[in-house]
Amino acid sequence: MSYLPPPPFLIYVMWHPGCREAAQIAERIRSHFGTHRFRNVAGGAGIDVAFQGTLGSGAPMSLPVNWQIGCPIAVVVMIDRSLAGDAEWVEHLHDLGQRASTEGFRARLLPVVMESGVLDGLEIDEQALRWDQWDSANEAREQRLIRELAYEFARMLRH
Repeated sequence: MSYLPPPPFLIYVMWHPGCREAAQIAERIRSHFGTHRFRNVAGGAGIDVAFQGTLGSGAPMSLPVNWQIGCPIAVVVMIDRSLAGDAEWVEHLHDLGQRASTEGFRARLLPVVMESGVLDGLEIDEQALRWDQWDSANEAREQRLIRELAYEFARMLRH
């Protein structure tokens, strides 16, 4: 029996099924940070990026986070009107934030605001990345999101 160590870092990307742009953005995040780029980190184990698209049909509301995995965890949640208007998803978002805060420096919730006005009434404590305020085309926005996430991930990992 061989022992597989946990990845050195795990990224979850989540969104409400009503968010049209999210799957493309999640794929961009995975293609940038995914295992193939960082496979030589920590003895061949790369960075894992997981999101709903990997669950298949009949999947639960969102990807379950494995808080026990033993590595730093970043949970990126893309927030749009669909998510903000769904009480079950808003409760899930709050649960994720609360759980991440109990993990200390090992876990972090990173909300990405996709549309203006969606933060009104959500009452989240985490600092959000403001996709909705970046004045550029979608490809440039995706590149900026990758840079912003890389910065946040580096801040997490230095602890």
